[in-house]
Amino acid sequence: MPILIKDFSWSETETHVTLTIPLRGVRPNKADIFSSNLYIKVNFPPYLFEAHLFAPVLEEQCSARVGNGAVVFNLVKESPAIWGRLVCEEESRDKMTLIRQEAIEHGHLKYKEEAKEKARKKREEEKFAIKQQMKLEEEEKDRIEKEKQDERDKATSELESWKKAPPSAPPTRSVRKDVWTGKEEQPLPPPRAGGNITITFTPRPFTNAARESKVAEEEEWLAKMAAARKIKQPDNKKDNKRKGEEEEEGESINERNPEFLKDRGNEFFKTGNFEAAINVFTQALKLNHLLPSLYANRAACYLSTGNTEACISDCCKALELYYPVVPANVSSRAKVLARRGTAYAKEGDLDLALQDYDTAAKLEPKNSSLQEDYQNLKKHIMSLKI
Repeated sequence: MPILIKDFSWSETETHVTLTIPLRGVRPNKADIFSSNLYIKVNFPPYLFEAHLFAPVLEEQCSARVGNGAVVFNLVKESPAIWGRLVCEEESRDKMTLIRQEAIEHGHLKYKEEAKEKARKKREEEKFAIKQQMKLEEEEKDRIEKEKQDERDKATSELESWKKAPPSAPPTRSVRKDVWTGKEEQPLPPPRAGGNITITFTPRPFTNAARESKVAEEEEWLAKMAAARKIKQPDNKKDNKRKGEEEEEGESINERNPEFLKDRGNEFFKTGNFEAAINVFTQALKLNHLLPSLYANRAACYLSTGNTEACISDCCKALELYYPVVPANVSSRAKVLARRGTAYAKEGDLDLALQDYDTAAKLEPKNSSLQEDYQNLKKHIMSLKI
């Protein structure tokens, strides 16, 4: 049974109420806050605070802030007045249960409405972003085509000028004569032409020397990448059936190409449109779920939006696909490990964050930026222990 909080503090003016609830040593991210116009509940096991307010408040203008070991509510009264008390007179258990249920139902209804509105705005933003990206691509295509046409016109003009120019006179040959004999001097033969010797080396897809390689691991990595590239795309028969619908929606063949979608997602990420980038990477993964870079890039988007749990999940999937460890994926593994370490640090799991950063630093000891972040994390952990 939860322990009810009684040692809260509050103050009021005619228009505002300030309510402070101590967390009693519980971590702030463990606090679950729920509020409506007449009901407030803060659940942070094993403690619980709930109150039926004396009068209604403007829910849209109220706010709650968690920090410094407490939850602070700033409530705006619906009607300016001095309450004199925070909660109404004590009601029976059935009455409090009814008030609580009404508040929860009101909150759920409001949440559904907000979710619908948020989804609508999200769809509009995605459509706008895609239209803008397509517009930029079309402008870039027109610019390149114009440059090509200018080059063709220039070459045609130069060719016409050359055809109209008069033929040049053949070069004159100077003759040297020996002053004493009067005979023509014979020209010396030209130097012997140089030759080229072609040397071919055994083709090798990795940058390290063969004596330093691990053949079994490298062959396994190449086989995984070849399997990822062989994933079949939707067949032509299904495409023909969907052709009319795709033409209406403006879908192109490129939008069914995972590599094209990955490049588009990277462009969205560079411009800060993380939600659109996540959608594009997710669509690419539906087409090809064996490309580790898609999980790694989507994890970066999740980290930028604060969704650390999804970031950690995608990083784990990317690390599974970036196995075994070979020179071709060392840099990518280090980036994914650092990304997951940052997500762990934001969640407060500093030990797991330090483990990931330690592994990443060993993979890329010459990466100064990574080494600096690793040292800063160690100093932060040491300062907390002190």
